[in-house]
Amino acid sequence: MWTIILSTFLACAHVAYAWADCGNGIVDSGEQCDDGNGVDGDGCDSNCTTTACGNGVIAGAEECDDGNTDNGDNCTSVCTNPSCGDGYISYGEQCDDQNAVDGDGCDSNCTTTACGNG
Repeated sequence: MWTIILSTFLACAHVAYAWADCGNGIVDSGEQCDDGNGVDGDGCDSNCTTTACGNGVIAGAEECDDGNTDNGDNCTSVCTNPSCGDGYISYGEQCDDQNAVDGDGCDSNCTTTACGNG
């Protein structure tokens, strides 16, 4: 008899644990929020983080969101795709002074001003 009760308890405990995850409408350990839906950009994204740049979910006006706010990777700290002239030194750029002026130390092609670089 105790074996049946214990088996039933463990089965119920396992089912209860399986429901404790992102999207259940309850803020569980490790979640910033949980609004019970899979809609991104509504304040609580589908990965149970608040809607913001750097949470790994592309929402709103974001062009990218790689889950961090580091510059120099595939997405800038303001969730835009990196490009020469954006003010962030990205892969392949020597500099980026956010202007298109040549001869000021950082040329319009994001290389340092030098003879023959442009």
